[in-house]
Amino acid sequence: MQYEKINVFTRAELILRIKALLDANGWQTYQKSEQTLYATDSLGGGVTLNFEAYHDDPVYGRALRASAYACKTIDNAKNYDGQDTTEEIAYFQFNRPNINGAEFGGGYIFADNKTLIIALDIIKYRQVVIIFSNLTKSHEFGGGRVCYASAATSSFDYGHSEAYKHSSYLPFGYGLDRQRTAFFLGGEWQVYKHVRYRSGEDKTDFRKVKFITNLLKKNTNANRDDFNPLNALSAIDFLDSKKAKSSLSGLQTLITPNFFYKNNENHWVYAGALECVRVFNEYGSLYENGTILHLGSEKFLTFRPHENPGTTSQPDNYSLAVKIV
Repeated sequence: MQYEKINVFTRAELILRIKALLDANGWQTYQKSEQTLYATDSLGGGVTLNFEAYHDDPVYGRALRASAYACKTIDNAKNYDGQDTTEEIAYFQFNRPNINGAEFGGGYIFADNKTLIIALDIIKYRQVVIIFSNLTKSHEFGGGRVCYASAATSSFDYGHSEAYKHSSYLPFGYGLDRQRTAFFLGGEWQVYKHVRYRSGEDKTDFRKVKFITNLLKKNTNANRDDFNPLNALSAIDFLDSKKAKSSLSGLQTLITPNFFYKNNENHWVYAGALECVRVFNEYGSLYENGTILHLGSEKFLTFRPHENPGTTSQPDNYSLAVKIV
């Protein structure tokens, strides 16, 4: 995975950096405007990025935000949100430009021929992470696209303002208003659907979704909306703060996101793994963004996709690592 630390701080410069990195990794790119980029990976999947400027609308919160969409194909003549089979993945707001014109605080971008990962520091302890990638092909399933973002919008938010992932939600786990996970299946995007209860709590009914991950918590009660039909494959125990590091090797436990889909016979089938990304619990070891973990011959660059910077009193600071070697 090729990566670079972002040392530019405006939207227009960021678009140019992303385009250059994608071009170097075999993507087809088209810059529609200073703030809008279209890109197609080596497998034909499309991505559109539209990085809106900061808009101050304190009354209704309806101002446009920056957004990122996944789509089946790219048509340069169409709008960024009007492509074929499109799904909004990320929705967030840049900062008001400061005296130096900066609109964000840096971050990292990663790419190979079928993956784009953007990790932006918007303000201190608030990161936006966007992942567009493809699953490793399994014996029965011909791979598939999977996307994730730590900042998204929700129809439950008045004015549709952006909401950021909280530390206690696992990346790729619950599809709440504070993050978005989407999976391309059967010619369309499958997204964790929100369910709002009278208490005001947002949940996802996993009995009704068509894909799940090994990052769901164990729950054997089939009457519960958070019932996990694949309890035996849940990796949540390995992310427990007490097991976050091996007592023998001292190595961090990094979990590969694996995905499962419900086929036409209503059976769960393994879809594949997202090999370039790992999820880990940073409890007890407060990593700075950009820390490199050496695990044998492999190297991972770490960053957190949530607001909470992590403290020794918080056992649920789930973060991400991207395999760079």
